Amino acid sequence: MAGRGVQVNLDKGRLRLSWSYSGKRYHLYLGLSDTPTNRLAAEAKANVIELDIISSNFDPTLKKYRPEHTTKSQTITAVDLYQRYMKYKQRKVDPKTQEKYRSILSMLTNYFKEKKVSSITEGRVEDFYDYLLNQRGMAPRTIKDRFTSLSSCWNWGIENQLIDPPNPWAAVKKEIKAPPRNQPHPFTTAECEKILEGFRTHQHFAHYYPYVYFAFSTGCRPGEIIGLQWKHLSEDCSTVWIGEQLTRTGVRKPTKNNKSRIFGLHEDLQKMLLEHRPQDFQPNDLVFPGPNGAYINDNNFCKRIWKPVLSELKVEYREPYAMRDTLVSQALESGLMPATVSPMTGHSTRVLYEHYLGNLKGKPTVPKFVNVVLKKDQEAPEETDCDHP
Repeated sequence: MAGRGVQVNLDKGRLRLSWSYSGKRYHLYLGLSDTPTNRLAAEAKANVIELDIISSNFDPTLKKYRPEHTTKSQTITAVDLYQRYMKYKQRKVDPKTQEKYRSILSMLTNYFKEKKVSSITEGRVEDFYDYLLNQRGMAPRTIKDRFTSLSSCWNWGIENQLIDPPNPWAAVKKEIKAPPRNQPHPFTTAECEKILEGFRTHQHFAHYYPYVYFAFSTGCRPGEIIGLQWKHLSEDCSTVWIGEQLTRTGVRKPTKNNKSRIFGLHEDLQKMLLEHRPQDFQPNDLVFPGPNGAYINDNNFCKRIWKPVLSELKVEYREPYAMRDTLVSQALESGLMPATVSPMTGHSTRVLYEHYLGNLKGKPTVPKFVNVVLKKDQEAPEETDCDHP
């Protein structure tokens, strides 16, 4: 405690002064690391503010207490900061995430142009949100995702002393209420059998039958199946290791949750894999390559193969990802507990409870404890005076 009311505290590893005056809470970010020397400087600044409050000379704009020199946030633009952040993250993220970063950079450039970081206040961020929502037609969930990236960028800039606090994106991001995700719409057993038979006997696309069968049988993510290599299966194809995925640009990276999993395969799936495996296979060969031997592009598969086949079969269209939803839903409906399903599919048990269990056909019904008479002709009881209100 400095003086009687101005406190020296830490915010993200940097010294900050906090106090109340005339019913309003104030914070002064000093941008100093927590060292003994900087603590003394912070205490001195706190004493100045305390004396001004006592003598009725307090400056509510805080300009009097900020350093006279130009702050870092006044010299760097929002676009420049995000470009530096992208360069820092370049080798840490996959190409798909880099593509998202480029989209965010374009939005920043178009809206904020050459505005300095110091001018990006919570109010401006809220205006930016309204612009993206109402003029660009962007969904709240997408905006929240973009603001999360921008908030991380600002935190990175503060931690590396490129800009000064505060982070205007953090508070606004928390206020965005994204609507809940659509509930899974799995295929029925009859639809699954129809789709599998349709691929198995298809004149042009029978090559993809093993891929589709494996997807329905395991519920793995598309990128995990596309990147599967024979070395990831046991010699007799009775177990599989899932620890990688292949992106649309052909880059291998860890699974979505950065965790690997091993689980067993049922006999029919095991038999299919053994029949599907070439005699001269190599450990690094893809289990489910495209017709030309290269990896399957899931986007092209969806548009050019999956969608036409479902149309031919007159099966209600769902994206290929619905095969994963189908396996999870069927497993839970069969009585398997989320703790058993989770190691196979890579979901967290929380997601299984929140996203799948609430959508099962066999939903629980509340028990009936009391009888309620609902007869239109029943006479209402006479009103009586009560002592209590």
